[in-house]
Amino acid sequence: MYSLVGKTALVTGAGQGIGKGIALALAASAANIIVADKNRETAQAVASEINNQGIDALALQLDVTDLNSIETAVNKALTHYKQLDILVNNAAVLPKGDGMNASNREFSLCCEVNLMGVWNMVQQLLPSLKSQGRGAIINIAAGSGVSGSPACPAYSAAKAGTINLTKSLAGGLGAYNITVNSINPGLVQTPMTEPYYLSDVDGPNQYQEIAESRVPLKCLIQPEDIGHAVVFLASDQARFITGQTLNVDGGLSVG
Repeated sequence: MYSLVGKTALVTGAGQGIGKGIALALAASAANIIVADKNRETAQAVASEINNQGIDALALQLDVTDLNSIETAVNKALTHYKQLDILVNNAAVLPKGDGMNASNREFSLCCEVNLMGVWNMVQQLLPSLKSQGRGAIINIAAGSGVSGSPACPAYSAAKAGTINLTKSLAGGLGAYNITVNSINPGLVQTPMTEPYYLSDVDGPNQYQEIAESRVPLKCLIQPEDIGHAVVFLASDQARFITGQTLNVDGGLSVG
């Protein structure tokens, strides 16, 4: 297991789903965790779960589209922990229903959260990361950001932007010893994706049926699997990896 002892990680959208899995995986590697989420109650529940494991965790309410909310949360985090070493941009939204008929507002919101939210968080944390002379930023993107998807064009467009932003940031921040990478998760059952995937197939094991029909490894990926990849990219063992996108999808991206 990679050790993150002495490091502090801030994870956005950490109150449920992939974000929660990431927070728990980072905590299992002994990092202090800032559980940031728009929903204060779910953030506190995850922080309490981590605290019960003997790891320090702080729950903060944070809206990645609100600059004042971000500034307030980051200032609280820096006051509590003095420094932040790892930023995981995970907060996301997925429009419901027929993606091709998404309203302009739905499309804009998807980009505001999934893409601008990444930029907002990075800009707020950059002064601290630069002054420390080290840091790791991991952005949660999506395979549809590479392949596109007629089912969710707004989400795909925003995630494509996240992948490209990752490369751009990596090129600009390398001089400060800050690595920037992204992860494309595969089929992960979360509260956000359930309405999207469960409309495809009938039956009690719908996710597993979809995985067996589409994924070469026939696997249903768990949030913690994404968390393990984040832990690696945040560790010292990955200090020379930057500007990359890691597919954690059981082979889904190979066709």
